[in-house]
Amino acid sequence: MATLKSRPLVSTLTYWKFSEHPFRDAILQGSSLSMFVDREDEIFDVEDALAYSRVVGVHGTLGVGKSSFLRKLSDRITTQGHALAFVHLTADSRESFYREMLRQVLLACKDGTIVLKRGHGVDIHDELVLLDTSITDTLGSALEGGVIAAKGKIDKSRATRKDSHTESTAIQILAHVFANLKGKLIVILDDFEKLQYASSSTSGDYLPLLSRFVSTLEDRLSHDSVSFVVSLDDQFTVLADQTKKRGGAFAFSLNALVQLRNFSPQRVIDLIDARLRHVGWKKSVFDFIPLESFWALSLASQNHPRRILRILAESMKIITKHKRPMRIDSSTLSEAALATEDFIDDRDLQIIYHLAQFGGASESDRAFLKALGFKSRSAISRRLSHLQDAIHLQTQKVRSGRTQKIVYLLPELHLP
Repeated sequence: MATLKSRPLVSTLTYWKFSEHPFRDAILQGSSLSMFVDREDEIFDVEDALAYSRVVGVHGTLGVGKSSFLRKLSDRITTQGHALAFVHLTADSRESFYREMLRQVLLACKDGTIVLKRGHGVDIHDELVLLDTSITDTLGSALEGGVIAAKGKIDKSRATRKDSHTESTAIQILAHVFANLKGKLIVILDDFEKLQYASSSTSGDYLPLLSRFVSTLEDRLSHDSVSFVVSLDDQFTVLADQTKKRGGAFAFSLNALVQLRNFSPQRVIDLIDARLRHVGWKKSVFDFIPLESFWALSLASQNHPRRILRILAESMKIITKHKRPMRIDSSTLSEAALATEDFIDDRDLQIIYHLAQFGGASESDRAFLKALGFKSRSAISRRLSHLQDAIHLQTQKVRSGRTQKIVYLLPELHLP
């Protein structure tokens, strides 16, 4: 009987000689923030809004990078010398929302990030013990559970006491801590929208939940030294519009909203470059993904960060599986987009390749229409308008004699 020879497993990381995956979809924090792509405009908008608004909403589609953005914002806030409490919320946080907020505030007091006035009267250690006990009882989960994991050991003699924190007592202590602050405090509430997915929630109660929170801030936690940054999904704006159309109203207003949009093509180049350099890639971005393949990636992902990472990771896996050269050509990119169910329209791709080859074109150019097989200006006009939104196609007005036409151009790209 013939014996089967064992073959070593070749993973993507082994094949590409990377110690970690450059396109892993994870929240950037700590050392991995070196892969953060410039969002200076949005960070400025949040910092500016904090000067005049107690509650700033940061919203964007799922996967656009809100959590990583808030981690980068946190770094900026602490670098500027402000106190910070970062609260990462989950669906389970709904029943213990203010206790989890208080816990992070007290932990920041304990490590010296937040400084209180003398004689503040808060026994931070004891309150943390009671918080951990009450949060655990509320959620019915172990303290090791991740988000509410305790730092250090719990004092069992205190944990068995009957008195424990409720949401109401947590609000009371938060108000007391805020009144005794030395300096400014910014509280970041990441993934606030996840509270609506708790098992106890009902459909469509996202806005009332936010309304109650803002009302509590105004009525019981109002203090000039404390500001909040709240992460919301784009469903927030949709629901708000629907509510207004139905004549409904909610007892809150966010006078400051900052939207995180999809990247521009240049920021996608910056993203790929930052992640490749983080894992030790020595060549250029275009050695990894040629320009022709890049525009196909831009079209397939519409420059959405999570979709970009997903397609690039799949492309690397395909190259590894078939032992192809370590370069994402257009056929590999198309195969990856098909596997990740990210659609590439061949006609749109033809337009992009034509613009790349000839440097620009107008919808009135007959040669342009004929080369791409369009029979009417209206048909190609709709395509060009779509590409303006999808990949940031640019326009330029060009005058020829008495007539003026609009020329469509691909955005200029440069290596970081």
